[in-house]
Amino acid sequence: MCNLMIEKKIDEKNYLINKINSNNILSQGIVHDLNNVLTMLQGNLTLAKMEINRSDKAIEILNNAQQVCERSKGLIRQLSVLYDDNSNKKVKLSVSEIIRYTAKFCVMSTKIYCEFSLPKNLWFINANEGQINQVFTNLILNSIQAMPKSGVIKIKAKNTIVDNNNDIPLNGNFVKVTVKDNGYGISEDILPKIFDPYYTTKKNGKGLGLSIVNFIIQKHNGYISVDSKVGEGTSFDVYLPAII
Repeated sequence: MCNLMIEKKIDEKNYLINKINSNNILSQGIVHDLNNVLTMLQGNLTLAKMEINRSDKAIEILNNAQQVCERSKGLIRQLSVLYDDNSNKKVKLSVSEIIRYTAKFCVMSTKIYCEFSLPKNLWFINANEGQINQVFTNLILNSIQAMPKSGVIKIKAKNTIVDNNNDIPLNGNFVKVTVKDNGYGISEDILPKIFDPYYTTKKNGKGLGLSIVNFIIQKHNGYISVDSKVGEGTSFDVYLPAII
């Protein structure tokens, strides 16, 4: 039974990777063009602001337009993971440093704060820094969105040895990172769909955040799981291969 479950998860992983890679060429062209257009648009907005009186109401409109551009470029950066030529360039990284830096940036200007449990003896990982940063950025932002007024994000990490147990299709030494919030929570019927790029609970979203997170972790030969209860919050467990 255990072997069948592992084989099924491996098949699902390969299917997702092949499905995404099949669109790499088209995605690369679209993302490149969109990024260029948004860069030019941002430049023109900046020039327009220079020509308008500071007291003009149009300044507020232009500022809003610039924010929209920046959010769009953020989405493009996520999509670029699917075809980035540098995605296989990995280095020795400290998980603690990445988490603390990312969390500080994400909770800035919010009423959310983080509690850390990051032991000094954590193993290092061999990973692409930009992509791992994006993983924790997306997970923390996901928690923030689940707590629109205020709340606490508990982030802890520990060294873990996994031996092909029934729940995790891995074997070896890993750094396990848990990101837990006390937000809305996710219902049982939705949980199996949260990593699907075509599914989202957000009115104006496309569900790319968590699907990108899942894709990056798979590329690093890791694993992610989620546990959630409505009204109690959500917890993500991320396993990343360790360097010992």
